Amino acid sequence: MFFSGAVDVVPDKQGRFIVPPYLKDYAHIKREAIVIGVSNRIEIWDSKGWEAFYTNSSESFEQTAENLLNL
Repeated sequence: MFFSGAVDVVPDKQGRFIVPPYLKDYAHIKREAIVIGVSNRIEIWDSKGWEAFYTNSSESFEQTAENLLNL
């Protein structure tokens, strides 16, 4: 269920690909997007949505990093 919205894409010769409209709608992407690497995949976020998520989650990111380093 978690990855049910995932889709395989084939880039063109210039490395571009089309994000399906239903995924753009789901991610609220209207104009600008952010591409981030997550483990062995990429995620494409609406720019403002990513900024809000990052701002609200930065403290938990720092705590997770501290926990990993203190193993």
